[in-house]
Amino acid sequence: MRNDYQIQPSNGIPDEKLCRLARQGDGPAMENLIRRYTRLVKTCARPDFHR
Repeated sequence: MRNDYQIQPSNGIPDEKLCRLARQGDGPAMENLIRRYTRLVKTCARPDFHR
């Protein structure tokens, strides 16, 4: 499934919709979710990494 739109981090598309699109094979939606949450994952994982 290819969509002709660009998903930007600040475009207001809710995470639920991005998840639905990503499950259907939408690459830009998956990339957007990864970009949105990479910083959070790194912040949460940092304390465990330094143990």
